[in-house]
Amino acid sequence: MTVIPAALQAPRLAPLTGCRVASPAAAVHRFPPAAAQGKSFMKPVVRITHIVWREGRPRFEPGPMMRRLGYKGRDLKHADGTWLSFEETSAESARISEGAALRSLSAKQGAKQPRLRAPDMGRTIGQLREALFELPEFKGREIRDGKKLRKGLSPKTVDGYRKSANAVEKACTRLAEKKNSSDFNLWEAPAAGWTPKLADALLNEIEVHSGLAQARACRAFLSQLWTRLAGHEPGALENLWSKTLSLPTAPGRVRPWEPAEFFHMIKTADENRRPEMGDNYVYGVVGGQRQTDRLTWTVEDVSPTHITGRQSKRGKLVSVKMSALFVARFEAAKIRRKKFKVQWPHLLIDETAGRPWHANGDHFRHVHAGLRKIAAETMPSCATLHDQDLKDTNQTWLDRASVDDEVKAMIAGHSPSSSRQLQRKHYVAVNQQKMDDAIDLLAAYMEKKK
Repeated sequence: MTVIPAALQAPRLAPLTGCRVASPAAAVHRFPPAAAQGKSFMKPVVRITHIVWREGRPRFEPGPMMRRLGYKGRDLKHADGTWLSFEETSAESARISEGAALRSLSAKQGAKQPRLRAPDMGRTIGQLREALFELPEFKGREIRDGKKLRKGLSPKTVDGYRKSANAVEKACTRLAEKKNSSDFNLWEAPAAGWTPKLADALLNEIEVHSGLAQARACRAFLSQLWTRLAGHEPGALENLWSKTLSLPTAPGRVRPWEPAEFFHMIKTADENRRPEMGDNYVYGVVGGQRQTDRLTWTVEDVSPTHITGRQSKRGKLVSVKMSALFVARFEAAKIRRKKFKVQWPHLLIDETAGRPWHANGDHFRHVHAGLRKIAAETMPSCATLHDQDLKDTNQTWLDRASVDDEVKAMIAGHSPSSSRQLQRKHYVAVNQQKMDDAIDLLAAYMEKKK
């Protein structure tokens, strides 16, 4: 009988809790004898009870007896989406086996067994997103609780959050693809799996792909999600967004239209059967109000000489004198719209569809972009004109017409910034005559540049 020296004997495997070895004689030959090289040796296979491995990923697969006890198969992952290690899987197997033994004993004694549930990892970001838009304020409803009163969010604000949520979901998918791992998608991970490092990586991905403005909008959406819901999930980091890198403020954009561009855009709209867009450009420059407020103006807001409306953003009541050009466009629109079966009260409607513009403004924006593209063919500078610039154009042209800052602020509905203006705001009535004179100056400036 040949005796193998102790130095060459294979070491024995240490026993593992909750595990069984494939063969009692299984051994790891770390240093096989030189004479044995070239011969086949049994490859050691260590199995863990109730666990199957799929490309190195552990999954709990109960047998028939455990299924009768109520156990179901599941992937073994942490809350952040990462897979359990070998040691963690072994410990989880032992815990499950111990619980199954107690459950089996209890069942034999006739006790009623509670329903088994998978470990609660918390809701995923995708699930929390759906819950966020079910909140009353995100449905536009007021919050009333005793003396507490909160206004519901506007449809445009909610639509903005929805677009940001979609951008976040797409960015999470791109990050997973870059990591070459479909198993770790932040959108499908519980809130407990989010860390400041991962959040920073996501914001960086959004900024690189879509720009700073989109990254700030997505950060605002996620901040709302965490403040209202995710921060209260088990294991989630409540102040996650205070620990992430801050994003710089996007540079302000001031691009007033020039008179030549203004009249060229009106001409382009009229020639392309979109006279209502020409009306909008005139109402925007003369009225000095945002697109949202312009699209909600009705005939009830029009008096023989003024148009009066309340701003949706600040709630201020603004009354602006209608210039001759404003009145001419308004009267022409009334004649055009007599043929419509439904007579909408709005000053501006989509005359092609015969109905008011949708609140989110997407279709309106696309129509303007189409006209802008046509206008740019003969006047290239029109390619950079946005509808949001009409309010800036109003303020710029008023300044060129020598209107003082106080009256400009009245027309725009801006809040006074200096202490003297603040005193006038509270103790001095708005000077309607000054505002009317300002519109006369603006009309004279526009006529001169025509």
